[in-house]
Amino acid sequence: MPKINFSHNWNNKLITNIFTTIRKSVPEKDKYYFNNLNKVFNIYESEKLTNIKAKLLNIDTRRFVDCDNYLLMLDIGEINMPKQKEIFKRFGIDLNTMIIILTFERI
Repeated sequence: MPKINFSHNWNNKLITNIFTTIRKSVPEKDKYYFNNLNKVFNIYESEKLTNIKAKLLNIDTRRFVDCDNYLLMLDIGEINMPKQKEIFKRFGIDLNTMIIILTFERI
């Protein structure tokens, strides 16, 4: 079964039925997700297996600057745009970085 790791349960999204994760686009990782579209993933938090399983429903790629504030707010639970940018910068994402947005459905 494919797996995905979350370093932190931002906005407690892992307890919701539908959740997203925004990641820096990296060709080999992007390929992994595209190859596992519509498959069920084991969800890890801080490298530890959780009891959560979720189906990868959708994949979207775009530049970070083209991501609307509403999605960022829901994804990480921060409404302040400068703070959002600061959080994503820790993951190597700036305004012109290509990102991949993964949408999961908890099962």
